[in-house]
Amino acid sequence: MTSDNVTSFAISSDDIKALDHPNVEMRRSAFFRNGYPTLPSPEVVRQRAETQNTSLGKLHEDEKDSAIWEEEDNLLWRRPPVIFPCMNLIVKWGGLVRREEGINMYAIKQFLPQIPMPEIYGWRTDGEEVFLYMEYIRGRKLDTVLEEMTHAEHALAIRDLQNMLSDLRLLRQVERDAFVGSMVKTAIYDKTFYRSYIHRHMYTFDSVQIFNLSLSFNPKYNCEDKVCPVPVHPDPHRADLPDSNEVRFTHGDLQPSNVIISHCRPYRVLAVVDWEEAGWMPGYWEACKALLKRTRVDEWSEMYLPVLFEENSEKVYRAFEWFVQELHRL
Repeated sequence: MTSDNVTSFAISSDDIKALDHPNVEMRRSAFFRNGYPTLPSPEVVRQRAETQNTSLGKLHEDEKDSAIWEEEDNLLWRRPPVIFPCMNLIVKWGGLVRREEGINMYAIKQFLPQIPMPEIYGWRTDGEEVFLYMEYIRGRKLDTVLEEMTHAEHALAIRDLQNMLSDLRLLRQVERDAFVGSMVKTAIYDKTFYRSYIHRHMYTFDSVQIFNLSLSFNPKYNCEDKVCPVPVHPDPHRADLPDSNEVRFTHGDLQPSNVIISHCRPYRVLAVVDWEEAGWMPGYWEACKALLKRTRVDEWSEMYLPVLFEENSEKVYRAFEWFVQELHRL
């Protein structure tokens, strides 16, 4: 079901904040409807991790680069997820896992059940580690099969993702509660800002214009805490960031490794995962983040992105890319 025949939904951050609790169980979720009395405890998850050869501290290859920074800041590494196949359960856990991801997943599924994503069963907090309990989607990552898919199969997958993005844009903020930030109106969490000035001075923003000013701000100029900075010498790229963009709910990390497709042909999108960077962002953000994540020339960059984001402006992306690079030079 796409935006052509679905009514948009207005969400207030006040309606979601009730979920912002360290320990939550979704008692109406499929997990509990299937008769399980409670979620596995954090200790059980840790024990299961040992038996799955995902012992504490062991990282997947694609996590090692970010783990270097995480270790410098004395944060716990994100552990490889733990799977309970018979329970149809996967647990994402670690010191860098955030319950806001679970809140995002729950809220989206409540308003837009047609979005292909795992059902969230709940979350728990144990010390500095958060445990997200969610539906285990049995499939393959899109990036592992891109080269073997036929043109028709690519077209089906692209259409599935187009529908997902169209449906996601049906979410709207309550007009009196408009802002740029997380679902629960807390500071933005986005890996783009790791170790940057904006990461150390992150808040919610009252408008796209204020967010753009912050993104384009060079801290070598004078700045007072929590006051929107205005550079003495505005960057010429600043004018290419559109202040007129509406705020839209954004996945924030759309790449083929976060798309789960069926094991068997014809390949179809089963779920989009990793909603930790999702939030209320300027309308240009989804496309720019997806383009920024391109790592090579392949089917994803040549076939998917041009169709999924055909309305994206090259000028906007170049400005976005410029400011992200500048942030990491500071």
